[in-house]
Amino acid sequence: MKKTFKFYFLLIFLTTQVKGQDLFLIDNRPLTQDFLDSVATNLNVVDVTKSREICEILKLDVFDYFQLDPKYDTELKRKVFMESDEYKDYLKKMKQEKSKIENSFFYIQINPLFKCHSYQKGEYIIKDKGFYIKTCWNMDYDFPHKIDKNYIYFKALPSKLKTETYFGETSKWEEFFIPLSESDGINIENDSNNCSYIVIFKINGLETVRWDNVFADWKITLPRVNKLRLVILNNKTRKIYFDKIYMEIVQRKSTKRR
Repeated sequence: MKKTFKFYFLLIFLTTQVKGQDLFLIDNRPLTQDFLDSVATNLNVVDVTKSREICEILKLDVFDYFQLDPKYDTELKRKVFMESDEYKDYLKKMKQEKSKIENSFFYIQINPLFKCHSYQKGEYIIKDKGFYIKTCWNMDYDFPHKIDKNYIYFKALPSKLKTETYFGETSKWEEFFIPLSESDGINIENDSNNCSYIVIFKINGLETVRWDNVFADWKITLPRVNKLRLVILNNKTRKIYFDKIYMEIVQRKSTKRR
């Protein structure tokens, strides 16, 4: 029996038209919601299921994506099926979806700006001249470079892991630093509930990382992002306080002459 295609998820990719590399350029044009939605797809929350589906598409894994493993449960059955027109039709569709994912812009928006701070409020640090913004906290932390509940490996995110121990209990979170003037800082502190940060990105492959929390210690494959645009704005006034492109820093091994 043929499995129903997962169009309910693919529709968010099919509707996206790549209209500009300008999402990875910094200019003075206001980043309006209409403009952002016209060139990128809001992924909302990429939970484990959505993340796995993206990975299956990028790997062109016909058997997992269309749940064909129970039917083709031996190596020979799979080999024969892969030579059929039905399999080739599945593969053709997946290649189309893979191309759309790799060539589309996406974004997630965290509201409010200090959503992931748990019981701590976001506070401007005068000596550092900016804010430390938490992206995930405590039990939510599963792997590095994570944003809230999203199972995407934001490898370009300039975040750092922090830990503290209280009465023998270790708390773990991740945060990034945003340099801002004191005048912008006080405006954000006075209206933090109307402020948010937006991460605009393209998915450029997969990466297997170590999954590490109190429940498990193994590896997980995730959609990878090695370039992103980070924007902090006031959702009400549309004032942009921060706008910068980040790219993964690739460390090359030095070669010594003998």
